[in-house]
Amino acid sequence: MSPPEAHETTPISRDLRVRVAAYAGVVFAYLAAVRNDPLTPLQLLFFALACAWSLGFESRYRKPFFSQPVKIGLIALGALIFVAVVARGAGGNAEHFANSIARFLFWNAIVFVLSRGKSEYDLWTLAIIELSLFMISGSFVQPGAFLPLLAASAGCLVYTFFRVALLRCGAAGEAQKGGWGVAAVTLLFALEIAAVAFVLFPRGAFRGDRPGGKDGVDRKA
Repeated sequence: MSPPEAHETTPISRDLRVRVAAYAGVVFAYLAAVRNDPLTPLQLLFFALACAWSLGFESRYRKPFFSQPVKIGLIALGALIFVAVVARGAGGNAEHFANSIARFLFWNAIVFVLSRGKSEYDLWTLAIIELSLFMISGSFVQPGAFLPLLAASAGCLVYTFFRVALLRCGAAGEAQKGGWGVAAVTLLFALEIAAVAFVLFPRGAFRGDRPGGKDGVDRKA
């Protein structure tokens, strides 16, 4: 009888650091997208248990994790529940709507955490989930800690795909260092570009109070 270690797993399923960074980024995104949701502690507990199971056993055991058909079925089930919840609470406020979407996206993230034989496509899916959560956060929730959470999640994403690149083709000396330095420099460079784009963006061209607008208001008065 072959030992449990004989089950083949993907490099991502064997690498601890790439999965820790990917899972942490999802948590930061979820915290930015929810407000006053009574299910948040339960969701975070469920996610923590799924991450512990993945980080502790995924590199050694392949069979207990969700296969592709099971993963698709669970995502479809979550979508049906999401539609039912939104339809039942259609008269709710924006906060209720944002919490419902965040629960659905977080459920999908948990399914991908427990999926079998992770690939780079799974990490891209988690990145899309994070982006969707921050879009919900910026549109409906707008928490005070939005920018710190966004920076933390973006840093985790940069490190995640840096590790994926190392796993795919390697780099001299970087595998031993872990890659946090390169990821931090890349993130700071991206933040600099974002800051310059924010300062130079012609926001005045999109304002409603253009020259002449005040005169029009005076004429109406």
